[in-house]
Amino acid sequence: MMSVGLTEAEVAAIDQPVATAAALPNRAYMNDDFFAFERKQLFAKTWVCIGTGASIPNRGDVRPVSWLGAPLVMARDHEDGIVVFHNVCRHRGNELVWGPGNAGGAIRCPYHSWTYGFDGELRATPHVGGVGIHHLDSIDKANCGLVGARSAVWLDQVFVNISGDAPSFEAFAAPLQARIDRLASTEDMARL
Repeated sequence: MMSVGLTEAEVAAIDQPVATAAALPNRAYMNDDFFAFERKQLFAKTWVCIGTGASIPNRGDVRPVSWLGAPLVMARDHEDGIVVFHNVCRHRGNELVWGPGNAGGAIRCPYHSWTYGFDGELRATPHVGGVGIHHLDSIDKANCGLVGARSAVWLDQVFVNISGDAPSFEAFAAPLQARIDRLASTEDMARL
């Protein structure tokens, strides 16, 4: 933590049992370097909730989300699953989805109309080689699909792991799921 401007005394005061621990100093909440440190060392390395499945209820629904400076798009695919991609066209880096709505059968870039399936696959490159030329051998569609974000859906909450190196979502959620299961069991017993 020293790299973000906390003194040894501040770290020692924070690193105490809850009853006696100090809070972070005010500057930690207003310092851009501290925020960058938190984003990289804390939030990017774990699972975080970015939205709900209820916010994209229908097949083809899309919703842009910004998380840790990364533009993401949540989408409900045609099998009723939820997928998350980086909200960036692979052609010119344009943002694909500007607001919530229904994309119909595919996600289409508003700039040059490159079109992606809900599996992230690049499906169409209209006029990529000039008027009426929709294919170029130099563009390998297999390597130009949308970049997926590691994601999971749990209790209708959509989680992502931006760094891609957090433990499995199941391992992450297991302690909370165990508490929920115990609570449900206790409530069931109380009804008997």
